[in-house]
Amino acid sequence: MEIFMERSVLTESFTKENLAFEKKILERSGLGQKTYLPEAVLRVPPNPCGRDKERGKDGDVWSH
Repeated sequence: MEIFMERSVLTESFTKENLAFEKKILERSGLGQKTYLPEAVLRVPPNPCGRDKERGKDGDVWSH
């Protein structure tokens, strides 16, 4: 989830308070570094268009 946080910072769309809250939620979520995130979410800026969503739906969403 470090990559997700790094990308969130790079978007320059969030305040420091928003980022701190996001980090707290991610730490408590149980998601790990091997958790799948769609490519569209990791882009800077994020680009959640339909084609990217379709590519992501077939991926393994949960990590063990």
